[in-house]
Amino acid sequence: MVDPVTVVALVAVAALGGVVGAALGGYLALGALGVFVVAGELLVLMDVSLPVATPLGYSVWVGPHTVLGGGAAAAAFAVRRGYMDESYPYHPAKDVTFPLARHSKALAVGGVFGVVGAGIAWLYTLVGAPFDPVAATVVLSAFLHRIVFGYPLVGAVRGGLLDLSPYERGERREPMTDGGRTLGDGRPVDGRETTTQRGTPVGATRYVVEPFAPYQSDWRTTTALGVGVGLVSAALAYFTASWLLAFGLAAAALLAFAVREAVPVVYHVALVAGMAVLVLAPVEATSVAAPGTPADSASFSLPVALAVGTASGIVAALLGELLERVFYAHADTHFDAPFAAVFVCSVGIGVLELAGLTGTPF
Repeated sequence: MVDPVTVVALVAVAALGGVVGAALGGYLALGALGVFVVAGELLVLMDVSLPVATPLGYSVWVGPHTVLGGGAAAAAFAVRRGYMDESYPYHPAKDVTFPLARHSKALAVGGVFGVVGAGIAWLYTLVGAPFDPVAATVVLSAFLHRIVFGYPLVGAVRGGLLDLSPYERGERREPMTDGGRTLGDGRPVDGRETTTQRGTPVGATRYVVEPFAPYQSDWRTTTALGVGVGLVSAALAYFTASWLLAFGLAAAALLAFAVREAVPVVYHVALVAGMAVLVLAPVEATSVAAPGTPADSASFSLPVALAVGTASGIVAALLGELLERVFYAHADTHFDAPFAAVFVCSVGIGVLELAGLTGTPF
């Protein structure tokens, strides 16, 4: 029989994750979570036993699905209440770096979605779903908050579904011209400044299409990130037997959103590359006396690991870009295309496991 005290404690932890996601902003909370993931993986490598569930920061009750899921839902709710920064260049509900710590109702929404996310992930685990329950829940949570708060699931497509060129040309939806405030392109009207501190035209309407991380949305840039991050992540997974260490490092980099607006978002590449290496050759790190050497390196060479990780990284990167163009660029709220890519890749790994060809790290 399940201890009621344990259940209450786990629910409280999940709620806390959602509250933190709302308070800091989903991506800043995910960055903080990345620090915990790195710390947990390093402690495991040093053979330090942890008194909490592992892997630290990526489990059913504490993970991206609680902090990011809660943060994204809180942002979607906050727009309905007028809490968000209207100078954000996209729909304000997409701003997962905006802290909502001053708004108790938004914190409550984050907490509720944290608990719901943990419950969904637990159900996936309970039935033995052949995919990463954390990534799957991040995706489902995004669709759920769109339904709950009255947002379209995909959004109105203006032009081609995958076409980002309107953004590159700076095209906006019907510009506002009333009241002499702005022409929709940032030009001064009546001698008054019409750009915000973020450089967004005051009163200007949204872009026709809103690409996730536009500084890396070019297919060539996306592929290059897949190669570079996939290669490094594969090496880390090979030498440490950790599929989460590179992910934690990449997620922790999101903390830079607190001080700048252009941060490479590559945690999905790191996570999938690490998964792929361990799935094809489940290795275990040796003792601390001889760190950095796979236990069975003779059966799985480093070049093969690097090739597998790099190829998987490219697939994850391209999938992430494809999914953001479908479910993020035309929509009104945050949909985490990187975790959607992880989910799709984990389904592929799950299929291979069901066929008896591999195992799974999740």
